Amino acid sequence: TCTVPEKPCYSGNPDDLQPPGTGCHAGVQACELEFYGPCEGEVLPRAEVCDGIDNDCDGVVDSIPGCTNTPPRALCPPDQSGSPLANYDFVGRYEDDDGDPMARATWRIVQQPPGSTATPEPPGSLTTRIFADLVGEYVLELEVEDSNGGIGRCTTRLTTSSEDQLRIEMVWNVNASGDASDVDLHLKRAPNAGWFDSGDTGDDCFFANCAICENASDEQGCRDQIAAINNDPNQSPPPQVEWSPPLSEDDPRLDLDDVEGNGPENINIRVPRDGTYRLGVHYWDDDGFGPSTVSIRIYCQNQLAREFEPIILQPSGNFGDPDTELWEVGDIIWAGGTCQVRELGRQGCRTICTRGDAEDGGCTPDAQRGQRCN
Repeated sequence: TCTVPEKPCYSGNPDDLQPPGTGCHAGVQACELEFYGPCEGEVLPRAEVCDGIDNDCDGVVDSIPGCTNTPPRALCPPDQSGSPLANYDFVGRYEDDDGDPMARATWRIVQQPPGSTATPEPPGSLTTRIFADLVGEYVLELEVEDSNGGIGRCTTRLTTSSEDQLRIEMVWNVNASGDASDVDLHLKRAPNAGWFDSGDTGDDCFFANCAICENASDEQGCRDQIAAINNDPNQSPPPQVEWSPPLSEDDPRLDLDDVEGNGPENINIRVPRDGTYRLGVHYWDDDGFGPSTVSIRIYCQNQLAREFEPIILQPSGNFGDPDTELWEVGDIIWAGGTCQVRELGRQGCRTICTRGDAEDGGCTPDAQRGQRCN
């Protein structure tokens, strides 16, 4: 059963992945409801060809007779670091001692935070860009090919970290195709505060009052808007809900409201005040997808404080009506610049009720669901 939204996988001999220049690489398995799906994207040993790559993954490159072509060199830019929800450019170069012209250049991401939707744009050029949507490490590989079929590769690394002392990230239905479901992240300023209290000073930070970008249907436009802020060293994303007047860095914001599947969504407080905050997840609408598999990560002082196993929310209603489901995740207790996460329920048995019940005083203690509840 799933413990994280996705994980690396390789169905061959793990030793295949170790030799320098190996043509083998691992894939990923995404959580589909309670269990991991097939291993996608792995490359297993193949017949050796004259291309500068160890295709059969035996530790010897181009181990075939008559291979005389000198493969090209791919040259990657230096490693980078910065904020999540920002754009990063990667400028590669091509060199070939034989003077063979370049036939192809391809960027791909070989490692990224679980649930990230980052992709190189464009993938088929020496220069590319990614929108780094989550905190963590991204490893990009540039592969170049010369006119004689020779291949060269290099990698570069991007590490993103948050300046927000409290950051909450949510992803759902990782790598699922055809997902247009809308799952919403909520943060209340106190456990006994009201869910869906959406005023400018409301108790609940969520899409209705807390989002920086107000036109959530234009997902690319929202990403561009928040990236423009995070790429500017003289700016920082502004808080949106006034919990502690005046509106300032001890108040929350929702950077992205993803309404068309997968996420991520995140809620942040730059410098939280001491207190206990309650975290929730609401399944607004499945848009025909069905049950959604949701995962949460909580960062305190840029360190991962808690990661919740993927939770299944059922499409019990539509458009946020009273029958839709809400997962009361837990409480974040902030004191003196440190945090403690007090979960509700336990692993495999989480506190889930309807929106109607949640608004009417919160989920009751017996409103628990999961494979381990019994």
